[in-house]
Amino acid sequence: MKRSKNAWSRYSGFALIATISVLLLLTLVAVAFLSMSAVTMKTSRLDWAQEEARSKARLGLMIAIGELQRELGPDRRVAVSASILDSNPDTLEIDGVKNRHWMGVVDPLYDGKETPVEGSPYVRDMKKGGLSDLRQPGSFNVENRLVKYLVSGNGGANGINYLNAVSDDLEQDDDSVRIVGDGSVGDVDDHVWVKKVRTDDWISNGRGGKKLITDGRYAYWITPDNQKANIGIPDRHRHVQIDHSTGAGIMRVLHPQDTEPYAIEGLDEPQPARDNRVLTPKTLEAVSLANRKGVRKNFHALSALSSSVI
Repeated sequence: MKRSKNAWSRYSGFALIATISVLLLLTLVAVAFLSMSAVTMKTSRLDWAQEEARSKARLGLMIAIGELQRELGPDRRVAVSASILDSNPDTLEIDGVKNRHWMGVVDPLYDGKETPVEGSPYVRDMKKGGLSDLRQPGSFNVENRLVKYLVSGNGGANGINYLNAVSDDLEQDDDSVRIVGDGSVGDVDDHVWVKKVRTDDWISNGRGGKKLITDGRYAYWITPDNQKANIGIPDRHRHVQIDHSTGAGIMRVLHPQDTEPYAIEGLDEPQPARDNRVLTPKTLEAVSLANRKGVRKNFHALSALSSSVI
């Protein structure tokens, strides 16, 4: 009888240890699940924030495309750089323009009272020698003909008084963002600042009603590629020799098919097989890091995408 009691005690001790081990295992499993849940929640919040940012970026892109189509859709409209408003055009520097790299839209139609043909500045007077331009001297002011600047914060505005490239100093504005910075350009004067546009949404206030909150912002800047040197078209006839006796090959000089990038200050290292490969500012950097300074200096002057000069 005594031996049986000792055996039962041993079995009871084993059962207690096994129970405690199982409880510990279950505790570890529970902690693991809690940790996994926390990580999943954090990942979900991060994914949500990324998706929200992407949606705001898509919104900004769609608005930018809409503004571009609306303002530059009419054939008579002309895209110009704000640097055309340089207060001292006799120097190489752009003076008097805070946002020199904004793109403006100009409506060149003349609406002066002197012209008999509405919208046309040209009149024919044979006594004065044929056609004359009523905009000269000085009666046509580009700044007065600017419809708007194609940057965020200017969408839907009529006239140029909403955002003005000449006078608005957005660098000192807390509600603006630097959309082109040191990673792209080498000179602080080439930075581009634009307004951030707030997007709002209605959410529940917890009391059966709703309240309006700011759920994000977007910004965009449209740059005119038609005013840049296109270095992306290789000229397959660049090695054609000019025959001065017959004139063969002379069209290569009169009408070159490409822009020679190495005539641009700061671009020193050539690209192999230039005749067979499309050149971009990024490939210039890949050819040699020595070109990086020149690419950054000419960020607003080089393109590989433009398809017209209009």
